[in-house]
Amino acid sequence: MWFQDEARIGNKGRVCHRWWLRGQRPPGICDRRYQWTYIFSAVRPATGDDFTLVLPEVSTRATRLFFDAFAKT
Repeated sequence: MWFQDEARIGNKGRVCHRWWLRGQRPPGICDRRYQWTYIFSAVRPATGDDFTLVLPEVSTRATRLFFDAFAKT
């Protein structure tokens, strides 16, 4: 018996704070992009065997890629 799950990991840009003159905006651009990836993994609890793929998205296509690769192991 195997258990499968997927998880999102990555970073989320955050607003930066600066000291500046009152009434004026500080120069510079804050990076508000999001960057992440997804980990698809299956584990067999009885033996500790595992299988993992890192994919750029969660979709039907990505899930199918995971299960096709998993079936070949």
